[in-house]
Amino acid sequence: MSTSFGNHLKNLGEVVARFDAKSDASKLRTLQQVAHCRLPATKALINYCDLLLFLPGHAAEQECAAGGPK
Repeated sequence: MSTSFGNHLKNLGEVVARFDAKSDASKLRTLQQVAHCRLPATKALINYCDLLLFLPGHAAEQECAAGGPK
């Protein structure tokens, strides 16, 4: 596993279930950084996919308060 990819995966895992503005910004920044990484053919890729599946399934706090995405 690439150290860079592993660090990004760790960072994303730490904020994926937080829904405040700071965490949302961190998620976006981390996903943008991962886009430039080589994806490993290891179990880490499965963990990354699990995190990606979680993101759209759980709306951000602002979307919930507003009654849905705009």
